[in-house]
Amino acid sequence: MTRLAHTLVVSLLLSAALVAPPLAAQSAQSIVEEMKARHEAQLETVDNYVIETNLYTAYHRKTTRDGQTTYETATRMRGPSETLNTLGTMPTTTSGVAHLDRVATHATYDGTESINGTTSHVLRISDPAAVYDEMTGDMEEMVYYVNADTYAPSRVVITIAPHSGGDPSTMTINYRDYRTVDGLTLPYVMEMSMDLGMSEEQRRQLEQMQEKLEQMPEQQREQMKRVMGKRFEQMQNMIAGTPTSIEVQSVRVNDGIPEGIFADDDGNS
Repeated sequence: MTRLAHTLVVSLLLSAALVAPPLAAQSAQSIVEEMKARHEAQLETVDNYVIETNLYTAYHRKTTRDGQTTYETATRMRGPSETLNTLGTMPTTTSGVAHLDRVATHATYDGTESINGTTSHVLRISDPAAVYDEMTGDMEEMVYYVNADTYAPSRVVITIAPHSGGDPSTMTINYRDYRTVDGLTLPYVMEMSMDLGMSEEQRRQLEQMQEKLEQMPEQQREQMKRVMGKRFEQMQNMIAGTPTSIEVQSVRVNDGIPEGIFADDDGNS
């Protein structure tokens, strides 16, 4: 999984926390207004929270940016060594009202679809980079599927332009098993899958990579697993086309943030 994909996972996880009561929404703007209302209500009671998953730990703290109260996030990838942890530290990102305002501005309402057995509103964003600063011009489109009853995201599909030959790639993230902890509602399972849209030549290259991994001496293969940790499994899943499951293992609300997590951290949260 690339750095961009990891950063994207964090942004999408934040978006998934913005759950609102039901509303008969018929536009992107009205849906976003409900999400904003829930976000603002959450800010009143949740000053900080920490989400530990099988792949990373995300730290969130309340802050003020451009006159608006929001959350900023720092993420550390989980690995077998401190060196890997350092390499896996993601830059601080922010998400909140300003982000949702961008969604409202750039999304179009595209009706409803059945997602994971429930009716979801469809919000289509044709310029993802205008909404997410960390995205590049390679991201052609993002589609949000928002549960029509809870207003929690049920699925996100991202279309990525091909680099050389082949068809556009797509990344699909399904959100499942929503739970509420001390006023914070989150999906406890996020399942990510990639359709790489590869050309025949790219498929052959990927198959050759898989063959080399299988033929690698066991000791060398195990050493690679130890060094790469979960990333080895992710690479294998990408080659095989197997979905990667991000599973929340614990959520701590208003318990504080460890010192040194944020670049400007003074030990307080």
